[in-house]
Amino acid sequence: MGRPIPLPIWDRRAGRPLDEWMDDHAPTYESEPRRSIMQWLESQPIYDWFVAASQNTSWSKRTFPRLPHEMGAFAEARYFAWERIQSDQMFPVKGRSLSASHILGKAVRALPFAGGPVLLARLAPVDYHHVHYPDDGVTLGA
Repeated sequence: MGRPIPLPIWDRRAGRPLDEWMDDHAPTYESEPRRSIMQWLESQPIYDWFVAASQNTSWSKRTFPRLPHEMGAFAEARYFAWERIQSDQMFPVKGRSLSASHILGKAVRALPFAGGPVLLARLAPVDYHHVHYPDDGVTLGA
Protein backbone atom coordinates (compact mmCIF):
# COMPACT_ATOMS: atom_id res chain seq x y z
CA MET A 1 0.00 0.00 0.00
CA GLY A 2 1.18 3.50 -0.81
CA ARG A 3 0.94 6.49 1.42
CA PRO A 4 -1.82 9.07 0.92
CA ILE A 5 -0.95 12.04 -1.28
CA PRO A 6 -2.65 15.43 -1.10
CA LEU A 7 -5.12 16.36 -3.83
CA PRO A 8 -5.01 20.17 -4.18
CA ILE A 9 -8.47 21.68 -4.63
CA TRP A 10 -9.94 25.20 -4.58
CA ASP A 11 -12.44 25.86 -1.82
CA ARG A 12 -14.93 28.25 -3.45
CA ARG A 13 -16.65 29.19 -0.19
CA ALA A 14 -13.40 30.02 1.62
CA GLY A 15 -11.82 31.46 -1.53
CA ARG A 16 -8.51 29.65 -1.02
CA PRO A 17 -6.67 26.47 -2.03
CA LEU A 18 -6.55 23.48 0.30
CA ASP A 19 -5.34 19.89 0.24
CA GLU A 20 -7.85 17.06 0.36
CA TRP A 21 -6.50 13.65 1.35
CA MET A 22 -7.83 10.46 -0.15
CA ASP A 23 -8.21 7.33 1.97
CA ASP A 24 -5.38 4.86 1.53
CA HIS A 25 -6.77 1.35 1.15
CA ALA A 26 -6.12 -1.78 -0.85
CA PRO A 27 -7.29 -1.52 -4.46
CA THR A 28 -10.53 -3.28 -5.39
CA TYR A 29 -8.61 -5.75 -7.54
CA GLU A 30 -6.61 -6.95 -4.52
CA SER A 31 -9.67 -7.74 -2.42
CA GLU A 32 -10.55 -11.30 -1.50
CA PRO A 33 -13.23 -12.28 -4.06
CA ARG A 34 -14.78 -15.01 -1.91
CA ARG A 35 -15.60 -12.85 1.15
CA SER A 36 -19.14 -12.33 -0.10
CA ILE A 37 -21.31 -13.57 -2.94
CA MET A 38 -21.49 -10.06 -4.43
CA GLN A 39 -17.70 -9.67 -4.41
CA TRP A 40 -17.33 -13.04 -6.07
CA LEU A 41 -19.95 -12.15 -8.71
CA GLU A 42 -18.29 -8.79 -9.46
CA SER A 43 -14.93 -10.53 -9.99
CA GLN A 44 -16.33 -12.72 -12.81
CA PRO A 45 -15.71 -11.72 -16.48
CA ILE A 46 -19.40 -12.22 -17.33
CA TYR A 47 -20.27 -9.49 -14.80
CA ASP A 48 -18.02 -6.99 -16.64
CA TRP A 49 -19.63 -8.01 -19.93
CA PHE A 50 -23.12 -7.43 -18.51
CA VAL A 51 -22.18 -4.01 -17.09
CA ALA A 52 -20.60 -2.98 -20.42
CA ALA A 53 -23.66 -4.19 -22.36
CA SER A 54 -26.03 -2.23 -20.11
CA GLN A 55 -23.89 0.92 -20.44
CA ASN A 56 -24.13 0.68 -24.23
CA THR A 57 -27.93 1.00 -24.16
CA SER A 58 -30.00 4.16 -24.40
CA TRP A 59 -31.06 3.64 -20.76
CA SER A 60 -27.60 4.64 -19.52
CA LYS A 61 -27.58 8.05 -21.22
CA ARG A 62 -27.21 11.14 -19.06
CA THR A 63 -29.18 14.25 -19.94
CA PHE A 64 -27.04 17.34 -20.38
CA PRO A 65 -28.02 21.01 -20.33
CA ARG A 66 -29.02 22.31 -23.74
CA LEU A 67 -28.15 25.96 -23.17
CA PRO A 68 -24.92 27.02 -24.94
CA HIS A 69 -23.39 28.61 -21.82
CA GLU A 70 -23.93 25.54 -19.58
CA MET A 71 -21.95 22.31 -19.33
CA GLY A 72 -23.04 19.19 -17.48
CA ALA A 73 -20.70 17.33 -15.14
CA PHE A 74 -19.52 14.43 -17.29
CA ALA A 75 -17.65 12.55 -14.55
CA GLU A 76 -17.46 12.20 -10.79
CA ALA A 77 -14.44 14.45 -10.34
CA ARG A 78 -12.96 17.66 -9.00
CA TYR A 79 -13.33 20.36 -11.66
CA PHE A 80 -10.98 23.20 -12.49
CA ALA A 81 -12.22 25.91 -14.83
CA TRP A 82 -10.72 28.89 -16.61
CA GLU A 83 -12.79 31.46 -18.49
CA ARG A 84 -10.02 32.26 -20.99
CA ILE A 85 -6.98 30.09 -21.72
CA GLN A 86 -3.70 31.93 -22.24
CA SER A 87 -1.16 30.68 -24.81
CA ASP A 88 1.38 29.90 -22.06
CA GLN A 89 -1.20 28.47 -19.62
CA MET A 90 -0.17 25.39 -17.63
CA PHE A 91 -2.64 22.79 -16.32
CA PRO A 92 -2.21 20.52 -13.27
CA VAL A 93 -2.20 16.92 -14.55
CA LYS A 94 -1.01 14.00 -12.39
CA GLY A 95 1.31 16.12 -10.28
CA ARG A 96 2.83 17.94 -13.26
CA SER A 97 2.14 21.22 -15.04
CA LEU A 98 1.40 20.67 -18.71
CA SER A 99 0.61 23.09 -21.53
CA ALA A 100 -2.30 22.63 -23.93
CA SER A 101 0.24 21.88 -26.68
CA HIS A 102 1.75 19.07 -24.62
CA ILE A 103 -1.65 17.61 -23.68
CA LEU A 104 -2.91 17.71 -27.28
CA GLY A 105 0.38 16.51 -28.78
CA LYS A 106 1.08 19.47 -31.11
CA ALA A 107 1.03 23.25 -30.85
CA VAL A 108 -1.17 23.50 -33.96
CA ARG A 109 -3.88 21.46 -32.18
CA ALA A 110 -3.92 23.92 -29.26
CA LEU A 111 -4.34 27.06 -31.43
CA PRO A 112 -8.14 26.79 -31.92
CA PHE A 113 -8.62 26.76 -28.13
CA ALA A 114 -6.55 29.90 -27.35
CA GLY A 115 -8.68 32.51 -25.62
CA GLY A 116 -11.52 30.05 -24.99
CA PRO A 117 -12.81 28.45 -21.80
CA VAL A 118 -11.35 25.26 -20.29
CA LEU A 119 -12.94 22.71 -17.97
CA LEU A 120 -10.49 20.20 -16.49
CA ALA A 121 -11.82 17.13 -14.64
CA ARG A 122 -9.48 15.58 -12.05
CA LEU A 123 -10.37 11.91 -11.57
CA ALA A 124 -9.04 9.91 -8.63
CA PRO A 125 -8.26 6.30 -9.62
CA VAL A 126 -9.33 4.95 -6.23
CA ASP A 127 -12.78 6.47 -6.76
CA TYR A 128 -13.44 6.12 -10.46
CA HIS A 129 -12.73 3.62 -13.23
CA HIS A 130 -15.22 4.41 -15.99
CA VAL A 131 -14.98 6.47 -19.17
CA HIS A 132 -17.76 8.89 -20.13
CA TYR A 133 -18.18 10.80 -23.36
CA PRO A 134 -19.89 14.20 -23.16
CA ASP A 135 -21.37 13.61 -26.57
CA ASP A 136 -21.19 10.93 -29.28
CA GLY A 137 -17.58 9.88 -28.64
CA VAL A 138 -16.18 6.43 -29.34
CA THR A 139 -13.04 4.66 -28.13
CA LEU A 140 -10.50 4.09 -30.90
CA GLY A 141 -7.61 1.62 -30.78
CA ALA A 142 -4.10 3.03 -30.87
